[in-house]
Amino acid sequence: MNLIIGKNIKTLRNNHGKTQRELAKDMHVARNTISQWETGKRTPSPDEIRSLSHYFLVTVDEILSPTAIESTDSPIKKDLLISLNILFQLVDALLPYVKDCDHITDENFQIALNLHQSILKAVKRNASIRGDRFVDSINKYIDSWNKNKTIEALANILNLLFLLYSSVLPSKQIEDELQSFIKKGMVKVNFLTKVAATNPTEQNSSLKKLILDEYLPLFYHCISTLKNDPQYYQLADYYMALSYKIGITENSYTKEINNIIGSEMMSYFALSKNPYALRFKSTDLFNE
Repeated sequence: MNLIIGKNIKTLRNNHGKTQRELAKDMHVARNTISQWETGKRTPSPDEIRSLSHYFLVTVDEILSPTAIESTDSPIKKDLLISLNILFQLVDALLPYVKDCDHITDENFQIALNLHQSILKAVKRNASIRGDRFVDSINKYIDSWNKNKTIEALANILNLLFLLYSSVLPSKQIEDELQSFIKKGMVKVNFLTKVAATNPTEQNSSLKKLILDEYLPLFYHCISTLKNDPQYYQLADYYMALSYKIGITENSYTKEINNIIGSEMMSYFALSKNPYALRFKSTDLFNE
């Protein structure tokens, strides 16, 4: 079985015109790890196989299949390939949070921040993330706000809610949209937020219910409070616009109408020199 997986990985790598060193860099592993995979001396973990499937735009079953993947005569164009390393780094740019918090001594906040950063590291590895890690971090941020009115806690809750919401979207939908976007030579923000975290299918319905039923009021509380803060009001505006674009809202409009509303809001905030909206609008990968 190891040798079958290894041959498929090697074929996919060659089809994409990648060296072992380049693939290792994009996958955040050592070069000899790729060599061991391809020779069958080592088996990729389930998370690594999932990452490989996203990277090469194939299904997990295709990587595991005893039917060998066919070689292609010419490598896939490199300018249409998306490095997971680059893609997941965009999480920091498009889902901002407050990370320079050495001045905050509140214990609850620091515990929440440590959990939060471990989640973001997992996101960038395209690893599976347990839903209770989101919940624990959010609850600690809430404790920090309730006890010490730590405004940064509310800002970071917004980041976690967007990441958590992304985890309930079907993986097939993610793959289909990526295939569509890749043909156009671009990736849109909707894909980034959908692929930001991955959970088993059986968790999806419960996480979605958790977000919509329990955390939507928290989202609005964070937005309204941050709107009145001179340091974070622009962050609140940005996340409000983004919430319409990806569907974290509760109204009678269709998702298409909500997306248009979000786009108009984002454009207005960009014209108003909102730094987060400007960064969103100026990122070439996300031109609409």
